[in-house]
Amino acid sequence: MLKQEQDKVTLSDIASRAGVTKSTVSMVFRNKHGISQATRQRVMEIAREMKYTLFPVRQTRGKVHWGQVGFVIISKENPPLPGKLPMHYFSHMMRGCAAYAEEKGHSMVFSHLDWKQVDEGTLSAVLNRGYVDGFLCRAWISPKVKEMLQNINVPVVLMDCDRYLDGYSSVQVNNIKAMDLVVEHLVKQGAKRFATITGNMEHQNAQERLAGLQMALTRRGISLPSEGIIIESDFCDANGRSGAKKLIASGYRFDALVCQFDLMAYGAIEELCSAGIKVPDDVRVTGFDNEEFSDKLAIPLTTVETDSFQVGRLGAKLLLAQTSGENKQVLHVHSEVSLVVRQSA
Repeated sequence: MLKQEQDKVTLSDIASRAGVTKSTVSMVFRNKHGISQATRQRVMEIAREMKYTLFPVRQTRGKVHWGQVGFVIISKENPPLPGKLPMHYFSHMMRGCAAYAEEKGHSMVFSHLDWKQVDEGTLSAVLNRGYVDGFLCRAWISPKVKEMLQNINVPVVLMDCDRYLDGYSSVQVNNIKAMDLVVEHLVKQGAKRFATITGNMEHQNAQERLAGLQMALTRRGISLPSEGIIIESDFCDANGRSGAKKLIASGYRFDALVCQFDLMAYGAIEELCSAGIKVPDDVRVTGFDNEEFSDKLAIPLTTVETDSFQVGRLGAKLLLAQTSGENKQVLHVHSEVSLVVRQSA
């Protein structure tokens, strides 16, 4: 074992033989700018001759290809507060990414950061060292996160992020279609007066879901008055309870309540029931995302299936098309959605 460790080739070994600095070798392997083509070629040839253990799977036009993609989640806080991170949603998304990557001969590495880490520059090894052909990024995008993404020298695809960014391809849930499916079902069940509880309106999903709901209702000649819209600061069960309590206290009469996330719907149903309002007899309630608990509630939840596994596959497909040079265009793709009907609506 000791001999194997002694024989292991390092970046310093390659740098010494190539007559360059260790940082130059690192920059070559990470596809950084500012290195001449001749230097790149010399470093790559020496690394190949020395059988460097992290040598990329191939090289084209001076660019290295590692056969590996990164998936990074960037949240506002770390660890996330209880109930705020839908791990079922993310785990299926990552599985979809990994499945497509593996079909194309790539592996996937994962990293989770928070805003504080990004602000301080204490990034994970995956982001600091590179050795990936591109990144899939699911993030709340702060100015520092945006700056970090701009400094990454490989393609990045945004995954269901809180906003679009110029120059980046993205995969988003088809919120507009989802809300049309929800309204179509509720109207068929006899709903006439709608209310909704939103999540954080800084997030693109919250904006699109509210806009999609208003569009779907308008097309059917139904109005959604301002008193029927409760804007909350987050997407958790406490916000569902708070939103339902505000609706009840306002005196606004409604027979359908559209919630922007399953946890919110769960909290709202609890609040409605505690106030003597029967679900679904008095008010029909819907959620969003078909989280793993949604069919196990006392009143199983009607909700939108976003198919996060497919979201992941779409993201990996976009990313690998960019890393291979097959497609250089910025594309915004929406995943398919469907409605899962249960007892709550």
